[in-house]
Amino acid sequence: MSSIQLVFVGLHAQRLIESIRMVGGVFDKIVLVKGEDKDIEGEGLCWETTNTLEKALSQLWKVEVVMMSKLDVLKAISQILGVIKGARDKGDQVVINASGSMRTLAIAGYFAACITSSRFFTVLPKYGEDGKEIGAEKLIPVPLLPVTFPGEEQLALISAIGEGVETLDDLVIKVNPSIVKDSQDFRNERSRISHHLSKLEESNFIAREKKGRNIRIKVSELGSAILN
Repeated sequence: MSSIQLVFVGLHAQRLIESIRMVGGVFDKIVLVKGEDKDIEGEGLCWETTNTLEKALSQLWKVEVVMMSKLDVLKAISQILGVIKGARDKGDQVVINASGSMRTLAIAGYFAACITSSRFFTVLPKYGEDGKEIGAEKLIPVPLLPVTFPGEEQLALISAIGEGVETLDDLVIKVNPSIVKDSQDFRNERSRISHHLSKLEESNFIAREKKGRNIRIKVSELGSAILN
């Protein structure tokens, strides 16, 4: 099994280079993540740091540069999950390095790590006698919190919702095309699905919004990422 290090790029190239080397194991590829929102103050400098890192690291590893949102945490979670899924589909594992990232991206990375049980770490910066940062002092592995992943029934519901359904009744019929509306079986199934939807909404895998007299159900970005 090959290993990939997903590295969120900030402003301190030396800290990141040292953090990459501090991680145990052999890595076949480094994926550098820079912000897709270049108008954020300071993001231009992060892009410059990314270019510096790409040149330095490509002498030892395969290097890929990707862009992710630093403004939308849920979107970033979805993007990170996409990278992890793509790697796992090829039999690779992903380690997340948050040593240099903007806080929002680090938060997204931690959530993605918890959902996928991926290793997640950061480092303590190292400072010289003049108080200026000169690299990385110590590797800090971050323990993961247990996250309840949707079960098969809940994943099936997310899939059935697809691009969205206008009402709960529509979803019941979509899941059970042969069911007779207003029958006892229909009422039981409606209650079962409603229970699952409440759990999925609490975990931010779906969203419900009122439209007129109906409550429309749609899959969130996180739900789409989990499904894919």
